[in-house]
Amino acid sequence: MSENTNLPSKSAPQTRIGPSAFGGHTGVALHWIVLAGVAMVSVGAAAALTGYTEKDWIALIFPALALWVAWLYWRTIEGDRDVPMHLLHPHLAVPIVILLAHLVKQAGSSAAGEAGVLVSGDTSVLVRLMTLSLLVLLIQDVLARVRHLRWLLTAVGATMAVGAILRLTTAPHAAGQTAVALVGLAGVGVLVSPCLVPALTLPAHPLRRRALLGHFETTVRIALAALLAVGLTVLSPMASAAGALAVGGAMLLAGVFLRKYHLHLLAAGAILAVGGAVGLYRLGASLPDGLGQVRLLGAGEPYGSAAEVRTGLEMLAAATGWVGVAAVCLGMLTAVIWSLHTCRSVAPGDQARAALWAVVTALSGTALMVGGGLSIPAVIAAAALTFGLMPHMMAHRMKRFHGWPVAVAFAAVLVVLALEQRLGGQMWRNLARRYGDVTMHFFGALVLTVVLFWQTRSRRWWQALLCSLAGAGIAALGELAQSHFTRHRVMEASDAVADALGAAVALMIFLAIAAVAWIEKLWTTRPTKVSFEKYESSGLY
Repeated sequence: MSENTNLPSKSAPQTRIGPSAFGGHTGVALHWIVLAGVAMVSVGAAAALTGYTEKDWIALIFPALALWVAWLYWRTIEGDRDVPMHLLHPHLAVPIVILLAHLVKQAGSSAAGEAGVLVSGDTSVLVRLMTLSLLVLLIQDVLARVRHLRWLLTAVGATMAVGAILRLTTAPHAAGQTAVALVGLAGVGVLVSPCLVPALTLPAHPLRRRALLGHFETTVRIALAALLAVGLTVLSPMASAAGALAVGGAMLLAGVFLRKYHLHLLAAGAILAVGGAVGLYRLGASLPDGLGQVRLLGAGEPYGSAAEVRTGLEMLAAATGWVGVAAVCLGMLTAVIWSLHTCRSVAPGDQARAALWAVVTALSGTALMVGGGLSIPAVIAAAALTFGLMPHMMAHRMKRFHGWPVAVAFAAVLVVLALEQRLGGQMWRNLARRYGDVTMHFFGALVLTVVLFWQTRSRRWWQALLCSLAGAGIAALGELAQSHFTRHRVMEASDAVADALGAAVALMIFLAIAAVAWIEKLWTTRPTKVSFEKYESSGLY
């Protein structure tokens, strides 16, 4: 058991969790709604979305966007424009910027007499990297506020492992099995982690019984984790070898930085790393053939339907080049090293938990790079969960910074996607074919307006109204830009109406939340006086 019983206070944001000045208990209710949503998406996506169809991606991306909107309203009510820093975010920004630059550059020279800046391109990799970044932000900010994650970690770990086993047994020859198995192995690590998380402080009535119950829980947890790990190893030997290599590397890093268990970690890490490397060699694993043709900054071109069976490393390299691959790998490695470095002098139990979580993140990070890594939503969800919880589980604080870079990044991506002739990926084409551009414009304007609420700390109705007008106006300017900077696209009145409708719905939701907060404040500041003298004298009591 960890000796540091103040773990959550070290990693949780230094903000008030109680009623806020503006939102009161309404803000607390929004916090619980967002918390429940993040927990459901984390558990459900990491366990159930193990396929690589467009429906699986819709089931991850749309709930993530809805959670972000709810999170933005909650932070607006709280008057907090800051976001927690994560070392993975600036590194993920590198391939995102490369992909955005490719979309702009692909215009090249157009046909004679035809003006345009952007042409048709595939944005699937871009959208998936943005989803990963967004989920890391939400999980880090929301789940880090929970003081006791034992049962949530138990649910997440068990469902990740069981979901992977079900996928491997029901579709043994489907693509991406190695990535799914690695997600299951990461789930095994998450399932074991509550053994090193401080338990709730309970009344000191039967101390002996509580100690026996704790030992029994630990025994059952470890036995179940071992059983699940053996099942995953049998179902996917390739994933087991790759996982052993990743776990060995993480344990070697932990042995270098952590003072308490460094000899044990170094010895076990060396054995696992050598065993994993030998296993990969015996199983015939090799680097993808297409890596020899990768450019420095990638091609940024559509990778086609065959990409679903390619490795995440190959997909990322083809789209963003060696610079993008190096940035993502360096970001994951930097996050692990920095977290281990900050834990070098903490309590022994916290050092053990830090080493375990380094192993978990190494497994989920490896899952991103193997076959199907960037094609399966469960892999993205698992990586977001493990890296998002890293500061909380590894007992160190991360600074908070102003959220305007998040707003600027969202605006830049929105502009490029709005100007693009064809939103890449079959999912977007099917939605556009079924519902038209109106749906995209509606949700884009809605989210843009809520971002403006958040960054301006809108507290009054007229502030929200100005933000709504600005959101609708900016979206309408996007229609004007389409007619000038893209080919074969003109302004459409229906799109402008959809933009205005999205901004209006955002305003209506804000006014509804503000009305509830106002009624609550009025009720609490002006309580109704009640006299009990009449009832007491009448003998009713």
